[in-house]
Amino acid sequence: MKLTDVTNYMGITNVKQPEPPVEEEFHLEDQAPKEVYLSWNEANRPEKKPMNHRFVRTFTVIGIVIALFLAIMGEFFLILLIASIIFISYALSITPPESIKYEVSSHGLEVADKIYHWRELKHFFITARTEREMLAVDTKERLPGRLFVVFNHTDKERLIEIFSQHLPHIKEEPMNVADKAMYSLMDKLNFEDR
Repeated sequence: MKLTDVTNYMGITNVKQPEPPVEEEFHLEDQAPKEVYLSWNEANRPEKKPMNHRFVRTFTVIGIVIALFLAIMGEFFLILLIASIIFISYALSITPPESIKYEVSSHGLEVADKIYHWRELKHFFITARTEREMLAVDTKERLPGRLFVVFNHTDKERLIEIFSQHLPHIKEEPMNVADKAMYSLMDKLNFEDR
């Protein structure tokens, strides 16, 4: 604690603290009328292929053995965590993806009736980590952080052209250490290609 803070509190001195810069307020009314560049309906995620029955049986036996060892050690929270991950993975594999509306306009990107204005987005790139290419857009806010847009392959060039007018285009996916470790682990655990 500084001496000036104490004297300011007591009213002896009155040193003004610098005020934080005021951000310019955004008013939707001040924007030009909305012009839709591209609109389409697409699945909200790529469809997962069902797993091989032999693969499922093998990992079920291994999972039961590991769960028994964890139960003997008293690690019930870890068992619950692993079981919830398996349940979510299974639920996603049997649930078909739903179709949602995507719209790119002069105001920004709209995904399932939630609009992300151009000023809220940082940059974009094309990722091919799944069977289909997807447009990935990073946001300035921490949540959601990155939007993945599933698009028709015939609209790829048009999408890149539209987004390049408003955001910087990055050729390669920006990855931190956690992303690299996750992709490395996923590549090692990918048994579908073998």
